[in-house]
Amino acid sequence: MIMLLTYRHSHLEKYVGTTEPPKTWDELLEYAKKYTDPPDVYGINLSGAKGLMISEIAYVFLTNLGAKFFGEEGNMIFNSPETIKALKMYKELFQYAPVGAEAWSWGEMEMNIVSGTIAIVPYFTGLQKRFHEELDSNDYAGAHMPYPEDGQSGTITYPNEIHVFKQAEERGHLDAVKKFIRFIMRPEINYILTAVQEPVIFYPTTKAAVKAPKFWANPIIFRYKQTNVVAFEALEYATLYGF
Repeated sequence: MIMLLTYRHSHLEKYVGTTEPPKTWDELLEYAKKYTDPPDVYGINLSGAKGLMISEIAYVFLTNLGAKFFGEEGNMIFNSPETIKALKMYKELFQYAPVGAEAWSWGEMEMNIVSGTIAIVPYFTGLQKRFHEELDSNDYAGAHMPYPEDGQSGTITYPNEIHVFKQAEERGHLDAVKKFIRFIMRPEINYILTAVQEPVIFYPTTKAAVKAPKFWANPIIFRYKQTNVVAFEALEYATLYGF
């Protein structure tokens, strides 16, 4: 799973006069300001609710500056200059969010992205499925997260694992489990677990599966191919909290 800077092509052209997404924090601020035309559209949404979504989006800005939660000795360093700078940017951007967005969570965020109320938002790539199936629209894309001059490429990713319990070995099933894991990691099978079951939410984790022709031939992945190419590029540098 990977979070990108997602946006609407039509909004870029209408409000900013370009089809190029922002690449720096200064550009992101400029775009958010130009985009904001209440009550029809707001430049960005970040949310301020106490929940997982806010933690994830805030973490993206923190990692764009290399901010860490703990130092090498395990001491808390969350109040570092990098963290303070990232949160100041977050606060500055928040003025271009919709009224009431401080209480939004997943549902409100997704409904307003799809309806066009929000122009830009750091978000997971799974909304391609809704734009394809519900709207039949190409007006959606994802780009690398912008970062400041003293920053770095960064975003959040969630690795989803296979768990093997100790009892598999105790009961003599470990060899069968290993065979099953090899089976589901075969490109033609892994394609089913990613592109078929949850397209553009879960991506393959092996080079062979990424190159599988069936994966890229999936209608949603093919339709938003450039966004999914960016997603794989971002997976090369994306991280999870503290890891």
